[in-house]
Amino acid sequence: MINKKAQGLSLRTIIIAVLLLIVLVVMIMIFTGKIDWFNTGLEDCQSKGYECVESGKCKEDGGTLMTLLSCPEVEGENKKECCKTIS
Repeated sequence: MINKKAQGLSLRTIIIAVLLLIVLVVMIMIFTGKIDWFNTGLEDCQSKGYECVESGKCKEDGGTLMTLLSCPEVEGENKKECCKTIS
């Protein structure tokens, strides 16, 4: 008779693999922008200490236009852009 010993995965290994898979999925969702609550403050102009001014006014005042940051849109107002003013 052939003596075969089964080698299976321990419960600890399976739990660690599942947790790593969950962490990997969450990280992919964060870095691809699928989770909005994580990105909300990253692109906000005013949270960075800059100022939202009317479109075109930033360069007129000698400021630097911050194109990657966004300003909230308010109904009835002109489009605003993020500006870093030099004091």
